[in-house]
Amino acid sequence: MLTLLFHPPPANFSASHALLGRLYLEHRAFLRRLLLVQAIPLSDVDDVLQDVFITVWHGRLRLARKRLKILAPA
Repeated sequence: MLTLLFHPPPANFSASHALLGRLYLEHRAFLRRLLLVQAIPLSDVDDVLQDVFITVWHGRLRLARKRLKILAPA
């Protein structure tokens, strides 16, 4: 059985943090299985999984900046 500890979100917690958390919970198992099929060593799977979600987070920031440039050109 998995026990999740609940901690209240930090003061700077935003909707984008909530979105990333939801994406993580919804897609973590699928990505983990995908990494295992790709011959990633079991000891590295969690690190690679974290890297995937960090990349998603930074990609979201880049997309937001591009959207601002399109909507409000300088």
